[in-house]
Amino acid sequence: MAILIDGWSIVPQFRKCGKVSCKTCEEGNGHGPYYYGTKLDNGKKQIKYFGRKLPVSSEKDEINSLLEDTQEAIIGPELNVGSLPVNHSVRDHGETQKRMIPTNEEEIYKGIKQAIIQQQLRPNMQLVEEVLAESFGVSRTPVRNVLRRLAQEKLVTIIPYKGTFVSCLTVQEAKEVYEARKFLEAVTIRQACKRLTEEHVLQLKTIIEEEHEAHSHEDSFVSLRLSCDIHLKIAEIAGNSYNYRYLEELISLSYVIYAFYGPGRLFCGSEEHTEILHALKQRDESLAERLMLEHLNRIESLLNFNETLAAPLSLTEIFKGK
Repeated sequence: MAILIDGWSIVPQFRKCGKVSCKTCEEGNGHGPYYYGTKLDNGKKQIKYFGRKLPVSSEKDEINSLLEDTQEAIIGPELNVGSLPVNHSVRDHGETQKRMIPTNEEEIYKGIKQAIIQQQLRPNMQLVEEVLAESFGVSRTPVRNVLRRLAQEKLVTIIPYKGTFVSCLTVQEAKEVYEARKFLEAVTIRQACKRLTEEHVLQLKTIIEEEHEAHSHEDSFVSLRLSCDIHLKIAEIAGNSYNYRYLEELISLSYVIYAFYGPGRLFCGSEEHTEILHALKQRDESLAERLMLEHLNRIESLLNFNETLAAPLSLTEIFKGK
């Protein structure tokens, strides 16, 4: 549950201090509450830290209800755990990004997400908190936070009273996602041609260079994330916040599609993104649209919709030694 104040969706968070024999941490859920808020500004998600006090006075009952819904240090569905305590766009590039996420929690997030992308975790496979916690050698709290974060990205589905399962899209749903992406991205890249600035060019060039570096190291996890960031940056440049939000959801679903129907290797080439950037710099709308559609059609053609999914390993086998 979150409350809305001046456009900010605000939730409280409790934190463990890590000190030995801290009575506050031992007897409760940690120190806090610390208030975090999110809102969309020109298509970009902004995150702000409000400290220990809300920006304006609110009804006491509403605040008490909000605190009750955030027990066990779990934050609301719109925030990632450990967001920076400053205004910060989650899509910014070219600046140092430091997140206050505990190392073990970030490692759990990356480990599970990589297992999904690399097709070790299969559609509808249940992710049991206790087993994951034991595999990673942590308590259930960071595992639960990570699963909520993955649910935001639509990689897993949390079903009340039943558990958490790896998300599953049918072949028809996957094709519909790409149909919608091609329609939206054709529109957004034409708009981006009209609004492109030198700063935008530098931002896109930076992400593409990072993607190329990830390709050279065969880091599929980072490469896929950066590829998606390039498409979202173009949508951001286009300046239509509604198109951006729709595309953001479609790209999250693309992660799921890559994981389940992809060839198990890198296939979103940075060379094609470089060609798209050149067309943007020339402000050639027709060329930019054609290159984008060819790019998306090529990716879709590499998806294997006829593959019979192999039986998955157990969670313990997948995350052994993490």
